[in-house]
Amino acid sequence: MTTARVNLFETADSGITDMMEGPWKAIQVLTLGAQETTTLTTQGEEHCVFTVDGSATVSEPDGRSWKFSKGDTVSLPLGGECTITAGDDGFRYLIISMRVD
Repeated sequence: MTTARVNLFETADSGITDMMEGPWKAIQVLTLGAQETTTLTTQGEEHCVFTVDGSATVSEPDGRSWKFSKGDTVSLPLGGECTITAGDDGFRYLIISMRVD
């Protein structure tokens, strides 16, 4: 068996579903520019976000929010939602998404 090697800083496709059994949907490293936002929802999937570089503010629909910086992580279970707003220096993060059937 050959071990697959993927550099997630160079490609958006990890090929995880071809390499491993389980509910994997995707593993990606993504970047938001300064003050850019993205909203994560978990309809049929769950997410785990790990900060690689930069900073961001994570906000939940109920008004709670917190700062994120290198090394911080958040898990978003089924039924969750959050908005991530990159800081002045941008935000690079690893996101692991898993299907929930």
